[in-house]
Amino acid sequence: MTSNEILKRIKAKFAAPAYATFANVADSTGIANGRADAISMAAWKSRGYLLHGFEIKISRGDWLRELKQPAKTERLQKYCDHWWIVVSDESIVRDDLPSTWGLMVAKGVGLATVVKAPKIVPVPTDREFLASLLRTAIYSAPAEPAAII
Repeated sequence: MTSNEILKRIKAKFAAPAYATFANVADSTGIANGRADAISMAAWKSRGYLLHGFEIKISRGDWLRELKQPAKTERLQKYCDHWWIVVSDESIVRDDLPSTWGLMVAKGVGLATVVKAPKIVPVPTDREFLASLLRTAIYSAPAEPAAII
């Protein structure tokens, strides 16, 4: 299973109109020091307008590299209400899941929650991160149709 296949499952689970989900979100619009594989924002008041951040890992080695660089993830995790690792196989994460992370695993055609992500108290969203999120939305939106003259 590839990271793109897992990303499709995240986008299906956190789908519009209840969520706005974006791939490859940087912490800023300049030289980014960190990226999340995906960020989803709940778009309905009933869902609390919560931000979910996701890291996708398809191998144990990839996960171990992530754990060696916690600052990379913390640059985006600080804005989120929940932070997840989403894996192709549960054996990728063993007894080394950080206490602030949840765990989802690809099962069947969807994702199964193995460990619920705890609620994190996020810092207020600054304009630098907001600009990055909006830029990601612009780049991922389909092109506007040409004007009819």
